[in-house]
Amino acid sequence: MTKPLNRRHALSGLAAAGTMLIAPHAAKAANLDAELLALHGPIETAERKLNGVFDALRIAEGNARCSAPKKPADLEMDRESRETIDDFGRRMAEIRARGQSAEQTAHEDALRQWEADKARVRAESGLDAAHEAEAKALDAVIALQARVAGTPARTLAGLIFKARYAAERDHEPDVMESIVGDLLRMAGEA
Repeated sequence: MTKPLNRRHALSGLAAAGTMLIAPHAAKAANLDAELLALHGPIETAERKLNGVFDALRIAEGNARCSAPKKPADLEMDRESRETIDDFGRRMAEIRARGQSAEQTAHEDALRQWEADKARVRAESGLDAAHEAEAKALDAVIALQARVAGTPARTLAGLIFKARYAAERDHEPDVMESIVGDLLRMAGEA
């Protein structure tokens, strides 16, 4: 009984076979797909940086969680508030005319201080900076992914490069579509 191959294994086999087929034409392939194949190094660098940023982000999130200020407790409804709800129309005018109670003012001040403390902790723990670094690193990876998908493969080496890229990233749909387009173009059907 033969064991079924998974896609990654099948693509690895295809890559190995393709490498043997294109060996005599490696120089020509390198010239035709030089732009595409040159993306290998920047992709590796960008993904390595993104992984480092993810690690820093996890640490910053842990630091922020440990240092997070405690939110002031919500006010419980007092007797006056219950009366206000029971006789809403009449009492709302009185409350507006009277202004905010000292207790409500103190609670709002405590909430503003809590928000400020949360913002300070996010900054001091490195969480904000880690989120910014994550966004930049992710943008770099996405830009390279778009370049892989947008750069036409002209040889088997280019197709194999794209197939490996897609296989290592759980069959990235844009790159898979570009491979189909490249194959159809190579066959003269695009």
